[in-house]
Amino acid sequence: MGEIPDFNPQALADEAREILENRELVYDITGRRLALVAINLKDYLSRPGNTFHLAIVGNPNRSKTTYAYSCYEVLKEYGVPSSYHDLDIYTQSGKAIAGEISWDQRIKRGLSEISETEIGQSIQSYHKDQSGVVIADFPGKLDDPYQIERLKGSDLAIVLGRDREEIRRWERFCTDNDVRHRFLISETELPLPYVVPYPSFYNLTREPRFSPMLLASVTSILQEIANIRGLSLPKWESYFSKAERVVLCEVLDFTFSIQMDE
Repeated sequence: MGEIPDFNPQALADEAREILENRELVYDITGRRLALVAINLKDYLSRPGNTFHLAIVGNPNRSKTTYAYSCYEVLKEYGVPSSYHDLDIYTQSGKAIAGEISWDQRIKRGLSEISETEIGQSIQSYHKDQSGVVIADFPGKLDDPYQIERLKGSDLAIVLGRDREEIRRWERFCTDNDVRHRFLISETELPLPYVVPYPSFYNLTREPRFSPMLLASVTSILQEIANIRGLSLPKWESYFSKAERVVLCEVLDFTFSIQMDE
């Protein structure tokens, strides 16, 4: 897609719409932008002292496992050092999403069935990992007695929830424990752009996903890491046409990027 010589709003809108209607084009521009951001952070994140611990938190059945593991897989594919930790040892969902067992083979256990040693080991494994972006998939109960210990040392928490009221309870938990937080609404179906009040993701159903939705979300995570660490990223906009920038910023970022509270 080429630049439009004289600004013509209708022509720009038509070209952006043409891109949106072509899934391969959307995938291409979203992936190219992520590659530009990733290549400027992977060396920094490869150094042990620059490890970034990312907590994925929220109520049960909010697609935390699929989102966390998909982010890990996307980062790895784009050359960013990353690791995934299943801290929800009550459900074995981490083993299922990784393909080690089927979802039906999971053995669910209650808090009383798991030793303090096992819980402590899972937490320490997360805290001590120095593998670039270290992603932790949290259990879904806010009142779990080990949640504060799990959250300690996290650089950022992403809260997944069905609505803002639900998300705010987890945001308060993060704030009370001095951990930065962002959020995403977890939808079951694709939200229409004109009725999306907050950034969202949808239909993450127990399979790692490579999609423009995930690529945009992971890009926003890397941009947030750069912002928190005071790192400058090269301007990616010059590598894309006006119409492509409209699709990336006004559609994909608006719909799928992690978001600060109001």
